[in-house]
Amino acid sequence: MSTSIQVLPPELVNRIAAGEVVERPASVLKELLENAIDADAQQMEVHVQDGGRTSLKIVDDGTGMAEDDLLLSVESHATSKIKTNEDLETIATFGFRGEALSSIASVSILDILTNTGANETGHRLRVEGGIIRAIDPGVRERGTTITVRNLFFNTPARQKFLRSPQAEMRHINKYFRQIALAWPERSFQLYRGDTSLLKLPATNLRERIATVFSEGVADMLVPVEVTDGPFTLTGFVGKPQLVQSWKGEQFLYINRRFIRNRGINHAVMSGYGPSIDARQTPFYVLFLDVDYDQVDVNVHPTKMEVRFQDDQKIYRFFYHAIQKLLSDPSQTPTSFTVESTQQLASWTPRGNARPAQRSAGTVTMNLPLAPPENPTEQWTQSAASPAEIGQLPEQDPWTPEEQIWQVHNKYLLSQVKSGVVLIDQHNAHEEILYEKALERIHEGAGKSQQLLFPLSIELNFEDVLALGEVTPTLQKIGFDLKLSGERTLVVEGKPPELRQGTEERVLRGFFESYQSNELDGYEGFHRVAALYACHSAIKTGEPLQQEEMRLLVDELFRTSSPHFCPHGRPIVINLSLEEIDKWFLRS
Repeated sequence: MSTSIQVLPPELVNRIAAGEVVERPASVLKELLENAIDADAQQMEVHVQDGGRTSLKIVDDGTGMAEDDLLLSVESHATSKIKTNEDLETIATFGFRGEALSSIASVSILDILTNTGANETGHRLRVEGGIIRAIDPGVRERGTTITVRNLFFNTPARQKFLRSPQAEMRHINKYFRQIALAWPERSFQLYRGDTSLLKLPATNLRERIATVFSEGVADMLVPVEVTDGPFTLTGFVGKPQLVQSWKGEQFLYINRRFIRNRGINHAVMSGYGPSIDARQTPFYVLFLDVDYDQVDVNVHPTKMEVRFQDDQKIYRFFYHAIQKLLSDPSQTPTSFTVESTQQLASWTPRGNARPAQRSAGTVTMNLPLAPPENPTEQWTQSAASPAEIGQLPEQDPWTPEEQIWQVHNKYLLSQVKSGVVLIDQHNAHEEILYEKALERIHEGAGKSQQLLFPLSIELNFEDVLALGEVTPTLQKIGFDLKLSGERTLVVEGKPPELRQGTEERVLRGFFESYQSNELDGYEGFHRVAALYACHSAIKTGEPLQQEEMRLLVDELFRTSSPHFCPHGRPIVINLSLEEIDKWFLRS
């Protein structure tokens, strides 16, 4: 009797298992750096080619492996870090599952050169697609060098989902920072090809933060050192002033293991209280030390999710610790100026085309008496066609003689022949700047207004990576930029329409959005133009003079798409006199 259930061959099992551990080059980096730390490495080098797609090499000075251990290291579920069931309850190491090297080896060409230091000669192991090809003598000092080449060469379906080298490099940098911040007393270096991108000598946590981000960020940190029963919390949180001037990043470590936990993140944000806006995110690097039996790290293969014995107790501990710390008047300013910023969460254009939302929106709306819960769904019931949208300015034009009113420093209101129009000032200015930016990009050379005094901006490492990708397009828009040294951006000129004094805010906002929005695969110039327009546009809440409002409306209706911003949000709402009459029961 035949059976339809079969035991899979080991090489296929390993490829399937690799999917849980190896998502992209950055996850390979994470696993190998954690193994190096477990091996007591004090100095680690990372060498990246082609975003890690072609080659990723980790060099460490750890304990190394003898020949027998080297052969076992690429076997599935082979580990030196746990031996009994009880060991699972008190895990103090990182790569404890015994899956990392086996999984990586099954989907790459893996080369390991290692030496324990007991002899002058160590050993080199070569594995291709999970099959050991050779083990030979190899020369190097104490430690291990692991080179991963041609990731996913034998799983093309996985390989095609890798992003551009630049995008993969950003993911590598993310994991590199997470680990480097956790171990400031150890040395890390990151190379892209032959170029050294980041050198992090052994130091303390504050200096590590200053090197990874900037001295300005480090100067606005509050030290944390709190102990309550079994919990000890150390590290730094950003002062409220830092939160308001810079989109924060969160680094949370449990027993030095980087984790993500929405409950703890909420507790920290709640601890800031009214000193920050609900939409703002604080910067923090926090370490919670707790008995190993109080937390389960064996929840997910990536080991970034943990389970606590008492989630509520952990929440209260973090909340009260941050609240008490920031209640110190020396850490909080007496007043705040909160600026509203727009994000690009919904912007998904492809190729040279406009976003899909821009060609299927609403201008004339049958508005209900109460605001709709989902305006997009209800407004589109009486939506104008794309052709009607394009004809609207000609059918019922706005004339410069009409008075314009600003409503709550947010919307512009004016009369037209058929009724009234309501215009979102931020969205309108975004569309104007977006089309100007696109025009300059296509022309190939943007006009630049030279600054009387060049502006110097200190960048962090991720900003430098983003700058390298987009500088040519920014220059076409009208920015005159150059990098001085490793981290200082010098702005010598700006686009003519960009308001004086906003250059740094616009560029910093641009870098933050560029890094947080994964838009790889779309046309780069659309991405840059939209980000520029988003951060350069008049903000919600800004009062405007009559002439400024008039100019804004004039320029809006000269654009090719005056009714939808680059993200697909409506700009203009036309309220007909007939509809207004119905509201007042005059029909």
